[in-house]
Amino acid sequence: MKSIAFDSGPLITLSLNNLLWLIPLLKEKYNGNFLISESVKKELVDDPLNHTKKYILEALNILKLMTEGYLNLASTSKTKRLYTKLDHLANKAFSSNDSFIKILHSGELETIALAIAYNCEAIVVDERTTTLLIENPKGVKERLEKKLHRKIKTDSYRIKEFQEMTKNIKVIRSSELVAVSYELGLFDKYFPKEMQELDEHFKEHLVTGLLWGVKLRGCAISEEEIAKLTKELIKKKTF
Repeated sequence: MKSIAFDSGPLITLSLNNLLWLIPLLKEKYNGNFLISESVKKELVDDPLNHTKKYILEALNILKLMTEGYLNLASTSKTKRLYTKLDHLANKAFSSNDSFIKILHSGELETIALAIAYNCEAIVVDERTTTLLIENPKGVKERLEKKLHRKIKTDSYRIKEFQEMTKNIKVIRSSELVAVSYELGLFDKYFPKEMQELDEHFKEHLVTGLLWGVKLRGCAISEEEIAKLTKELIKKKTF
């Protein structure tokens, strides 16, 4: 069965925007599996429930989605081997002052490993560095140099091998999730017609609110991308 692997970031972004209710609807439309790794479950559920009170409610909402089968925990021995290799490649590909720079964390690495092991159609991740490493490694170097204000060395062999391992992985952000949800008309029932009629610019306000909401809560999407995507979506006849 076809699958998509989720990192913790997009689920946190959706949760903080009160949009987790989209997950069951999207899974139904997708008719496939939504997978999460052990590290993602630990970050989203185990740590909040056992070590901090700040995100307990969000953790319970994620746990509910797991219990109901909308998010499936997945792990295999192959995933663990892939994780080790991906970690070795990604986190030793960039260095400065003779020290390696850690650019991917356990949740992101496990999500990519899941995608490879389960032949997923895509991963859902909001972190820009992860996306750049898969799609444009030069962008990682430029971003690091701008952030750290010093020259960064790269290991072309490790980068090339990482790209070879991830060449079939499509990256989706939470911004794409809400855009697709809008296009599918999933917000129709959430916002009744009577409410829409009170605001003549309802579609524009909804799309702008959704995209800025995910941006301000963790999604790596630029203002230019928001402006372009807003224009494209408000042309859709979903309302």
